[in-house]
Amino acid sequence: MEPCHLEKTKRDVRAIAKAVRQAKLKAPPAPCDVRIVRVSRSRLDTDNLQGSAKHVRDAVARWLGVDDRDPRVTWHVGQESGATAVRIVVRPWSLDAVGARSTVEGETVRVEAVLTASQRTALARQLLDHPEVDVALAGFRLTLHTATTRTP
Repeated sequence: MEPCHLEKTKRDVRAIAKAVRQAKLKAPPAPCDVRIVRVSRSRLDTDNLQGSAKHVRDAVARWLGVDDRDPRVTWHVGQESGATAVRIVVRPWSLDAVGARSTVEGETVRVEAVLTASQRTALARQLLDHPEVDVALAGFRLTLHTATTRTP
């Protein structure tokens, strides 16, 4: 890695940390779900996308007061088109509040959702009445389809 890249990364981490301090945002306690969204006119492949967010992840972890390997924090990196920016969304996770998170466990992506009783009832009705159901919750969008059976 070139020294100029290291200096730029350190400068970026400091700039992100300074922006968080100036906004006087209080870090939520772990566990939490962190989304880092790279906004740019150009797109990166997935391995470069992860690398581009490393300095942001380090700064957010420092703000949260955790190591970025802490299993209580789930990290997601995405991208979208637009004027150059970085969007960071941090959502606390608890079984006591409506929300969702995903974690990767080996080959399995585990999605957990906490719903109110009325939300669960409404979802059950939708699943019974519709062949396709969209569920949006805490930054997740889940689409459920009914398999169609073909007759010979």
